This record gives sequence, C-alpha cells and structure tokens, in this order.
Amino acid sequence: PIIIDGLWALLFGLGGQAGQANQLFFTAGLHQEADGLFGVIQAV
Repeated sequence: PIIIDGLWALLFGLGGQAGQANQLFFTAGLHQEADGLFGVIQAV
C-alpha cells in the first residue's frame, strides 16, 4: 500500500463521465484536514 500523510484516496477513472481509465484521481486533506483537495494525475 501507499501511505502518504494527508492522502485520503486514490482511484483510477472508470471511463465515460467517471474519468478516463488512464487518469489517477486523488483526494487529500490540507491544513490538518480542515480543507480538502481533489486532483487528477495523467500521463502526457
């Protein structure tokens, strides 16, 4: 498993409106988890 402090979830897209299968989506907590961040990592 990957353990990164503040990282809540990692999930690849499921296709269609759920994101492309080659996109890695993540959620993370910032400022001692008072704020949230949603992002995507995609190879170019």
